[in-house]
Amino acid sequence: MTLSYRPFLSIIAVLLTSLLWGEEMVKRDSSEEIAQQFATPPDSAKPHTWYHWMNGNVTAEGIKKDMAALKKAGVGGLQLFDINWKTPAGPHPYASDSWFDLVKLTAEEARKNGVEFGFHNCSGWSSSGGPWITPEKSMKWVVWTEITVDPSSPDAILQEPQPIEGIHEKSLENYNKHHRDIRFYEDIAVVAFPKPTHKFEIENWPQKALVDRKGSRTEHFVPDHQRAPEDGTIAQESIVHLSEHLEEDGTLHWRPEQGEWVVIRLGYASNGKTNHPASTGGIGLELDKLDPSATDLHWEAFLERIVDVAGGKNTVNEMLIDSYEVGVQNWTSGFEQFFSEHNGYDLMDYLPIFAGYTVDDVETTERVMWDLRRTVAAMMKEHYFLRFRDHCRKNGITFVTEPYGFGSFDAVEIARISDIPRGEIWYPD
Repeated sequence: MTLSYRPFLSIIAVLLTSLLWGEEMVKRDSSEEIAQQFATPPDSAKPHTWYHWMNGNVTAEGIKKDMAALKKAGVGGLQLFDINWKTPAGPHPYASDSWFDLVKLTAEEARKNGVEFGFHNCSGWSSSGGPWITPEKSMKWVVWTEITVDPSSPDAILQEPQPIEGIHEKSLENYNKHHRDIRFYEDIAVVAFPKPTHKFEIENWPQKALVDRKGSRTEHFVPDHQRAPEDGTIAQESIVHLSEHLEEDGTLHWRPEQGEWVVIRLGYASNGKTNHPASTGGIGLELDKLDPSATDLHWEAFLERIVDVAGGKNTVNEMLIDSYEVGVQNWTSGFEQFFSEHNGYDLMDYLPIFAGYTVDDVETTERVMWDLRRTVAAMMKEHYFLRFRDHCRKNGITFVTEPYGFGSFDAVEIARISDIPRGEIWYPD
C-alpha cells in the first residue's frame, strides 16, 4: 500500500498559517491594548505618593481639597505619613481623638475619589514605636558591671549595671519630656574567669557584639585574623557561673582559691531609642524587635485603631515600615534559648565576649559573634517583620518595607518576605 503525505502537509500548512495569523492578531491586539492603557492607565498602574501631616497641622477642609487634587492629578493611592520636622505643634496631636477623626475623614475622602489609602506604622520615618510601648517591651541591649577579686578580697559588691550610661541621649531627652522614666533591667548571669595578663580585644569587637551604642555597619564585621597571645585570652572551660552567689543588694559571696579573677555581672536594659522625627503625642520607645509580643502590643494599642477608623478589614491598602534607622539590640527575654536552638550550643558559656574579652582564640570569638548577629537577624525577621506582615495579611493589607538601614538583619531576606519592597533615590541639589 502506498501512503500519500500531501493531505497531511496541506493540513500542517493550514495550521501554521492559522497560528501565524493568530499570533499577528494577538500582537496587534496587545499593542492596541498597551496603547490604550498608556493613554488611560488602569488604577493598578497609577502612581502613589506620601501624604505628609506635619505635627498635627491638618484640617478637614484641607483633606477634602487634597483628595480631590490627588484624583485630578491621576494619583492612585497615598500613604499617610506623619512627621515633625522643625514644625510648631498643630491643634491635633498624634493619636488624639481629633487626629483619629481626621484619619477617618481621609480614608473616606480617598475612597470617594478613587484613591487607595495607606499608612506608615508610626509617627516619624523610623521605625516602629510610640508612647504605648513600655520599657519592658522596648529595644534592649546587654549591659555589665566588672570587678577584679582575689582570695583575700572581702565580699564584693557588684552594682547593678547602669543602662542610662551611653544611651541615646537625644531620644532619652525627648522621651522624658513627655513620658516616664525608661529604667528597665533584668539580670542575665554573673560569671568569673582568671584575669588575663594583657586583655586582647579583637578588631571592632563592640560592633561585632552589637554593643556599640552608635550602631554597626557591615564593614565592621570583617573577621580579625590576628593571632591572640595566650596570656591575652580566657579559656572557655575556665569560666564559672556565680549567679547563685549574688544577693539582691549586689553582694557576691565568692572568692577564687588563687590568683586574680574577673567577675562580670551581665544584664539587659532598655536602650531608650525612640521613633523619629515624631510629632507631639507620637514619640515613644521603639518596640523590641526580638519580642513578638512587643510587635503585637504596637498593633493592638495603635494600628488596630487605624484599621477600624479607616473602615475595618480590607479598607487600608498598604502599611509601611520605612527605612530602619533606630540602631541595634542584642538581647531580649529568652534570647539564650533561641540562640541555643538555632546554633546548637550555649551562648551562656561565652558571655565575656560582650565585655570585649577573647574566649579561647580569635576565630572562636569571631564565630560566636557571627552566630550572635545571625541569631538577632533571624529573630528580627521572625518576630518583627514577619509578625507585622501576618497582622497586615489578616486585615487585607499589603505589607510594604524599605528593607535596609542600620540594624542587624538580612536586607535581602526582608525584601524577599515583603509584599512590596521599596527603596529611595536621593538626588543632591
